[in-house]
Amino acid sequence: MFEIITLNDVIDINGGHILNYQAELTKKIREKFEYKPLKNYGFCIKVLGIKTSDGHIQDGDILYSVIIEILSFQPFQSELVYGTIFKSSKEGLKIKFLENNNNDKQYLVCFVPKDQLLNARFDEGKQLWICNYEEINFFYLLGEEVRFKVHSLNFDTVDQMDQIIIGRMNESGLGGLTWWV
Repeated sequence: MFEIITLNDVIDINGGHILNYQAELTKKIREKFEYKPLKNYGFCIKVLGIKTSDGHIQDGDILYSVIIEILSFQPFQSELVYGTIFKSSKEGLKIKFLENNNNDKQYLVCFVPKDQLLNARFDEGKQLWICNYEEINFFYLLGEEVRFKVHSLNFDTVDQMDQIIIGRMNESGLGGLTWWV
């Protein structure tokens, strides 16, 4: 589910950036929040707006109190999501979704463990998973668009970067988009 939230923070910028502090503030805020987990809010997808106070100098840096408006995504159990397979291993599949079209390194990740794949077996030679459905083999190919459901969320960790989404593709209608035409 998507939600617009408001956060307060203090951002420091180097005094050498005083002439274009707005651009530097925006850059630092985006680096800090976009496509990162937010405790109690899910994941920050996009910074929508920034309001700043007058900055004050401390140790050669300029500190700004900011109010940030953020678009967040906090999935719920059994939510249907679309993504792209980008890693296949004996443990399962990693799927990227909600990609930032302006930065190919910004996306959210879902891990689908092997026990959450439909009638699947791992081919060691090809390093990919194969789903056998009604005597037909379907392949979980890298780069393939898939449909999955959120199985569980791990948002209870101390380290925010350990917060992950666990998915499942163990029922008909889930898996490769071309499988169920």
